[in-house]
Amino acid sequence: MKISVVLPIWQLTIKEAELLTLRAEELGVEGVFVPDHILAKRATTQHYGAHWPDPFSLLAFPAGRTRHIQLGASVIVLPYRNALVAAKAAATVDQASGGPPRSSTASPRGHGFRAGR
Repeated sequence: MKISVVLPIWQLTIKEAELLTLRAEELGVEGVFVPDHILAKRATTQHYGAHWPDPFSLLAFPAGRTRHIQLGASVIVLPYRNALVAAKAAATVDQASGGPPRSSTASPRGHGFRAGR
């Protein structure tokens, strides 16, 4: 059985996210994903905190240290991002990890992609 996990980025430091990703790879987890949160209601930030790293920046950190695990964003909210900048950020994770990231996009058309390693 293949299992992937989503890291709760609002509760983790970048170093903790890296350590969890490395441990997940050791345990044979297929993939680690992080959510994309740009804006949140005040009640959400009061409960979870206001520190939510950018998913591409966060994934680039452990990408160079992992070998087999797939890294990606659980969803990228494209209407809140410049599509060209998001594509370049994904390409940077691709170069750091040696394989393309897996992501789903949220857009008016609901188009997503999956790229395996």
